[in-house]
Amino acid sequence: MKQVFLLILVIGVLLLGGCTAPAPEQVYQQYFEQGNIYLEQEQWDKAVTEFSKAIELKPEFADAYANRAVAYLERFEDSKAGDCEYKKVIADCEKAVELNPIIKLNPKLALAYAHLGDCYLKYHSDFEKYEKAVANYTRAIEIDPDEADYYWCRGGVYSQLADYYGDAGLFSKVVDSNNKAIADFTKVIELVPERAGAYFVRGQCYAGNGDYIRAITDFTKAIELGREEWSVYFNRASAYKELGSKDEAVADYRKALALAEDDFIKEQSLKAIEELQAKTEASVIRVIDGDTIEVDIDGALYKVRYIGIDTPEVGQLYADEATKKNRELVEGKVVWLEKDVSETDKYNRLLRYVYVEYTHKASDSGSDISELLRKYGTSLEETRKLLGELSGAWNKGAEIQSEYIFVNAELMRLGYAQVATYPPDVKYQDLFVQLQREAREAGRGCWYTPEAPPITPKKTGEYVGSINSDVYHYPDCRYAQRIKPENEIWFTSVADAKAHGYRACKVCNPPGSEQAKDPWEELGEKIRFAEWLEKLLK
Repeated sequence: MKQVFLLILVIGVLLLGGCTAPAPEQVYQQYFEQGNIYLEQEQWDKAVTEFSKAIELKPEFADAYANRAVAYLERFEDSKAGDCEYKKVIADCEKAVELNPIIKLNPKLALAYAHLGDCYLKYHSDFEKYEKAVANYTRAIEIDPDEADYYWCRGGVYSQLADYYGDAGLFSKVVDSNNKAIADFTKVIELVPERAGAYFVRGQCYAGNGDYIRAITDFTKAIELGREEWSVYFNRASAYKELGSKDEAVADYRKALALAEDDFIKEQSLKAIEELQAKTEASVIRVIDGDTIEVDIDGALYKVRYIGIDTPEVGQLYADEATKKNRELVEGKVVWLEKDVSETDKYNRLLRYVYVEYTHKASDSGSDISELLRKYGTSLEETRKLLGELSGAWNKGAEIQSEYIFVNAELMRLGYAQVATYPPDVKYQDLFVQLQREAREAGRGCWYTPEAPPITPKKTGEYVGSINSDVYHYPDCRYAQRIKPENEIWFTSVADAKAHGYRACKVCNPPGSEQAKDPWEELGEKIRFAEWLEKLLK
C-alpha cells in the first residue's frame, strides 16, 4: 500500500512539473488578440477592457494603444458622446505614435482629431481656437489623406482666419490665409470633383484676394453643378461688379433677388442693382479745375461738378495743385459717374460722384486702405463700401492689380479739397468729413503749414521783439524799452520779423502794420500816458 502511495506521489510530481504557467508575453498577446475579436464583434466595452489588460502587462505595447483608440472611437460614436470626449481616443493615438513612430494608425482615428478640431471652434472664443483647430484637422489629414471632409474643415478655418485678419487690417495675412484655404478646397475638388460647395467657397477666397476672374469661374462651375442659390449669384454679381461688368452684375443680382427669401438679402440686391444702373460711363475730354471736368457721354458733351467737395478757385492758393492732381486722376480716361439726388446745379453742370479705374503693379501701395480701417474702426467690407468701388489695393497675389478710385474722396484725402455739403446730395458726407479731418491733422495739401524758422536771438537790427511775445517794435518804442536784454530778439527787416511769426506793434507802428494808426488816436494815447505819468509822480 505504501509503495502504491509513493508511486502516485511520484506521478503527481511529474505531472505538476510538466504543467508550467504561460509566459507573460503570451498572456498580453492573448489579451490583445481577444480585444481584436471583440472589435470584430462590435463589443466595444469588452475590447477596451482586453486592450487595457494588455497595456497593463506591457506598457510599451503600441498596437494595443492604437486598437484601444479604435474601440474608444466606436464606443463614443455609438453612445453619441460629446465631441470633447474624443480626447481619450487622441491620447491613445499619440501614445501609440510615441512608442512606434512608423505605426500606421487606422484611418478611422482621423475622425477623432477632426471632432476635436470642431470642439475647439465650438467651445472656444479666443484666437487660439483657430490654431488648435488647424492643428487637429492637419493631424486628421495625416492619418487619412484621402478624406475630403478634413481638407474642407481646415480650409474653412483658414477662410475664417482671412476674415479675422481683414477686420484687423492685416492684409498680407488675409492673402496668405485665403491662399491656404484655396489649396485645401482645391484638394477637396480633386477628391470629389462634383462637390459644388467646394467651388463656391474657393471662389469666395479668390474674390477675397481680388482675383475676380478665377472667382467668377468657380461660381459659374458651382452653378453648373446644381448650386442654384442666391449666395452664389450674389457673390458672382459682386465679382462682376468689381471688374466693371455692369450688365452681368445686374443680371446676377436680379437672380439673387429672385432666389433669396431673407428680406435683408433682397434689400441688398435691389440696392446693388440701383447703384449699378445709377452709374454712367463717360470719357473725360478735359479737366477744367480741381472739382470740375468736361465729359463725353454717348457723343454729347457735359460739364460735371464733383459732389460734396470744393477745391480752391483759379488764382487761389493750391488751386493749381488741385487741378494738377485732378488731371493725374482722370484726364483722358474713362470714368463712371454716380448720381445722388440732384441732376444738375444752377450752372447746369451734372452733379456726380466720379470713379476711375487705377491699374498698378501688385507691389505698389495703391490707396492706404489699412490706414482708413484703423481710423474708422470699421470692418474691411464696411470701409470698401464707404469708398464706393475702392478695393483690391492690398492684394499681393496678382502681377497687375486694378482698383476703382473714388475721385471725390481721393482729392479730399490728399488735402486738395474741403467739404461742401448741399442737401439733398449727402450720400458720402460722413466719409468726406472724416477724410478732411485726417488731411488737416496730417497737414496734407492745402492744410500744410510750414514751420517757422528757428528763433536766433540777435543784439542788433532794425526792429526788436521779446521771445515771450509775438510783437516787433522800433527800438525806441516805450514797450521795446521794457524788454529785458536776455529776452530781446532783433530782426534785420519786416520780412525777417514776420518769418518768425511776429506782428507789428500798434503803438510805435513800424512798417508791416495791418493799418496805419489814426493821428488823433495816437495823440489821445500820448495824453493818457502823460496823465498817468503825472499821477505817478505825485
